[in-house]
Amino acid sequence: MAKSISQREAHSLRKQVQVLADQIKRQRSTWNQQYTGVEIYRFDDRNSADLIRVARKLGHSVVVVGDDSEIVRLVALPHPAVKVI
Repeated sequence: MAKSISQREAHSLRKQVQVLADQIKRQRSTWNQQYTGVEIYRFDDRNSADLIRVARKLGHSVVVVGDDSEIVRLVALPHPAVKVI
């Protein structure tokens, strides 16, 4: 059976969750706006460039993910202000 908690403890836990959620939002916004990184490779692909441009205009950060299958994926990280469905 679930343990009951007091309203005081529930309020404290909600506050902690909100602090952590705010921290994540700040981190993502900082990475999105300020992280420029170092260019290690340049490719000429109009479709990918358009997809990246749209994601960036929507405020998303875009990262490149590779794996052992030699497939490279461009992944748009959700912006904290945009609710993911």
